Amino acid sequence: MDLCEWIPVKGKMEISLIDIPEAVPPDLQEQIESLWKAESQKRELEDRKILSLVAIRPQRIICRTVDYKSFFAQTLLPELNLRICPIAVCGITRQGDQYLVGKRSKNVLQYPEMYEFVPSGSLDAADPVPEKQILKELQEECGIEKSHVNGCVLKLIIHNLTTPLMDFCYLIDVGEASAKPSSEYPEIFRLNEEEILKSFLDHNWVPYAEQIFRKTITP
Repeated sequence: MDLCEWIPVKGKMEISLIDIPEAVPPDLQEQIESLWKAESQKRELEDRKILSLVAIRPQRIICRTVDYKSFFAQTLLPELNLRICPIAVCGITRQGDQYLVGKRSKNVLQYPEMYEFVPSGSLDAADPVPEKQILKELQEECGIEKSHVNGCVLKLIIHNLTTPLMDFCYLIDVGEASAKPSSEYPEIFRLNEEEILKSFLDHNWVPYAEQIFRKTITP
């Protein structure tokens, strides 16, 4: 099981970006480029800037920008030890007494064909505002527009020390909008609390999904 640090949310959490050049030794950079080239022949890939955790301070997360291809290489080969901890967002989307659950595509980099609450995604380095990002992911991955959102509250910040990853986790309340499958989630389900708790026993979920649900919905 992944080792996680659960960071309490007390008021607004600020994200600060500091300018630290991504210094990768030439031999490691060659490995990164080689992995990227090989995987690009198997799937569609897009390099971009992502945010990586530097430090955690009271009410403030300090991060830097790194290339997605570096994180991609680290995921495939953790022994590269590039010390990248991406900043991401995840949500539990609630419609009445039901919750949206997606089955991840077989083509995604992490946790293919596993179940998770939707939506989720990495934080945009060009506009690092978690709440804006989670609503953007909701529209892109589920087809639910911001106009259907009745509430969006930051409930938890999870620092996964094993993967590594930092997630801003939101509880999103939406109206009767229909969720639509996407390339990220070819299948999306609406399940009530009882069905979800049973599903944790019967299906493969991404790490710490059950802990998030229990801490957010059934504390």
